[in-house]
Amino acid sequence: MGTVVEMETRSAWPSPRSESAPPDESVLPSRLRVLIADDEPDVRETLMSVVDGDPGLELAGVAEDAEEAVEVARVTRPDVALLDVSMPGGGGTRAALGIGWRSPRTHMVALSLHDDRATIVDMIRAGATGYVVKGASCEEILDALRWAAQGRGYFPLDVVRTLAGEDGAVPETAWLDRSEVPHVVRPRAVPPGAPGRQLGRVVIDTDAREVYVDGVEVELTRLEFDLLETLTARPRVVLTRTKLLELVWGPNWFGDDRVVDVHISSLRRKLGDDPQSPRFIQTVRGVGYRIGDGS
Repeated sequence: MGTVVEMETRSAWPSPRSESAPPDESVLPSRLRVLIADDEPDVRETLMSVVDGDPGLELAGVAEDAEEAVEVARVTRPDVALLDVSMPGGGGTRAALGIGWRSPRTHMVALSLHDDRATIVDMIRAGATGYVVKGASCEEILDALRWAAQGRGYFPLDVVRTLAGEDGAVPETAWLDRSEVPHVVRPRAVPPGAPGRQLGRVVIDTDAREVYVDGVEVELTRLEFDLLETLTARPRVVLTRTKLLELVWGPNWFGDDRVVDVHISSLRRKLGDDPQSPRFIQTVRGVGYRIGDGS
């Protein structure tokens, strides 16, 4: 399911589920600094009240989109960032990748209405150390923040079951540490004789909406798959950002066309494409993108 890099932590919170002896108070930070990033005002207000109501937490900053979240994290260096998956500016994945680069000691927890496998895996690959579904209790959110501050994972059982799939073995615990997640996620191999398009090491099963690299399935979001399918359906045709927005996002979509670049960047990363010399998704400067043959 990809590599999640262990980062040095600045905080030493105890496990909130631990039944061992009380921790040494001298090793605990005076206050855990939290960044909240969500585009919905009501959600931000609720999360801010959760942070303000806990004496062990301090609000480091607030952001309404991914770009602002990265900038606030760069300036404030929070211990933990709580990131809305679907906020504007590239969403939680862009925010997580940017924060990981600009503020590498900040740990990240995804907050989402979505619990589909592709979204969850996308956030974990981007560096999230926990995943909380919107509607979770205040206690669960606080636990996720504290676990993340230790560099530990915090995944609800429902999320773990989604990751594991129907055939996965899931421990009967309410939450799962990040280090345990890979053990319940098994990448699937490309089925023998699967129909689809092939670009070098990449096989695209358009009927099943599945993509395989070197015979192993990679998780794409809906938009990423639609973008790849649209490009591969038109070999060697250069598609402008405006045309891709129309074909993938729909004719009524309104917003910055840079969203195409964000998804192309994520798609290249998942396909193992070199952004400096791409073999699969090629940039035609001043025009747009076209699909390569993978060679």
